[in-house]
Amino acid sequence: MSASFASLPSSLVTEHILTRVEASDVLSFRVASRDCFSLVHHNHHDPITTQTVPGERSHPSTNDWRSDSELLWHNFLVRDFFFPTTDEEKMYLRTFRHPEHDNDNEEEQEEEGSRSFLTVQDEFVASTAFESWKHWKKLGLRYRNGVPIRQILPSTLMVAPYFLRAAAVWRSLEQWGSEQGSVGERILASLQPGQGLQGRDVGRMIHCFLDPSHINHVKIQAALAIYAFHAGQKALGEDRFIGLMGGYSAYDYSACTTLTGLPRYAGGHQSHSLLVAQSRDSDGIMTKSILMNVHTGQLYVTPGLRSMSSGSSPFPVTPLSVQGSQEDSFLVWLEEYASRLQHGIYGIGPIVPSAPAGTTDGIVLFPTIQDEVRTSRAVTRGVQVIASSQVCTELQDDASGMVLYSFRIRLLIPGDEGYLTPAERGFETCQLIARHWKITTQKKNEVSTEHVRGEGVVGLYPLLSEGGFRNDEGHRASSLVRGTMHLGTFVYQSLTNGRQGTMEGELRFIPGSIAEPTGPPFDVIVNPFPFNNHEAYIY
Repeated sequence: MSASFASLPSSLVTEHILTRVEASDVLSFRVASRDCFSLVHHNHHDPITTQTVPGERSHPSTNDWRSDSELLWHNFLVRDFFFPTTDEEKMYLRTFRHPEHDNDNEEEQEEEGSRSFLTVQDEFVASTAFESWKHWKKLGLRYRNGVPIRQILPSTLMVAPYFLRAAAVWRSLEQWGSEQGSVGERILASLQPGQGLQGRDVGRMIHCFLDPSHINHVKIQAALAIYAFHAGQKALGEDRFIGLMGGYSAYDYSACTTLTGLPRYAGGHQSHSLLVAQSRDSDGIMTKSILMNVHTGQLYVTPGLRSMSSGSSPFPVTPLSVQGSQEDSFLVWLEEYASRLQHGIYGIGPIVPSAPAGTTDGIVLFPTIQDEVRTSRAVTRGVQVIASSQVCTELQDDASGMVLYSFRIRLLIPGDEGYLTPAERGFETCQLIARHWKITTQKKNEVSTEHVRGEGVVGLYPLLSEGGFRNDEGHRASSLVRGTMHLGTFVYQSLTNGRQGTMEGELRFIPGSIAEPTGPPFDVIVNPFPFNNHEAYIY
């Protein structure tokens, strides 16, 4: 029989016959003869002539990845692990090494927390498609803890491209966190070890929280790939500002979002959803929830402070138009977030600027000047104002949400772009006395403009000096209480009803101080920045 196969054109055997059988049977077929072995593992240096079926495409040169045997195992990778059929970048060669511990002890190892099911260091590039397939095969067995694939639910099959994308996003997040000092270290330390399919928490999620009648139709493969590396964050308790997904604040409200320690059943009217991320206030009450619709894979945020039981309608946190499908929404959401961290759009800082130094440090979701679309910068007489906004869906029980905005104000120091010496700008210090905002909004085809004027900002009248500020406060500029000196940037954050538009204006300063002016008032420009309650990505 092996002689009959060997007499056929190799492309016919490898593309149209062997790909119709189990890969394990192909491994048995290869030992039948040297010719059979060559069909399965063709060595380009062997003196064997590649034949083609008349009328079909010819294979490229032996230096190309599409030799018959290479194409055979590539087809198996496509069939068994869902690699794309067109793969000119050779993604199919990327796979994972295997840890030293025994498969039989996998669940015990995971429960002890000694090692993640996978780490980003496990990834490597195989030399051939067969080597890659072999490692994916071993990984699949460990993923299932030895359970035969025919007994595995289709919704929990290993989708290799999702695992590779998950590895890339976790590598990016880990690398970024390692460069962020003590705050980054605390965030990374809060991540839990990843779990395979038979891990205790993953198994409970699959078999207890999902409706058995719909289990074959759920789309949780992307989530399973993400949690293979890190199974969310530990319960943070009082250290709630080190949520991986960042936070923001305005007045007495603050939020910082953590990845849950594995997706949990949302319950109530969201029975088709799993809770994948959340934020809680200082009393432990959930203020924000990110849900995954298990039937589509799409991630949603539910508006309303008591969103899990309020009955309010959720809306997506990623664009529905992203190429691909909703099934990988969780990955798309994390990939965009990791990219923003890497590009400096989000950074480490006090989430609640008015809190004691160091007590609320975490990832601040107000974009930095690196985001040229959602942030503006202006410098007037050495005073810099960086302005930006952030949608906050959870403070309002409808899809319009709220928009938070932030102003970061400081007197530039030597080396900063736009710095002026005290002689050049005309003062050593200056103090904020008043504000003027021009808010332009558009609803359908109607454009409206609103002007807001007032003294100080939320009862504060910061006095700026090079390197820091003094926080004077009071109900009126004429009766201020002298504040304390702080290093760094004065930050003012507020909110407004969700709407589309722009905001700009001026901040009026007095050279010297309000009590002891050294010159006439001057206006510091606040360049226009956008309000957008329909952000493509919501964090």
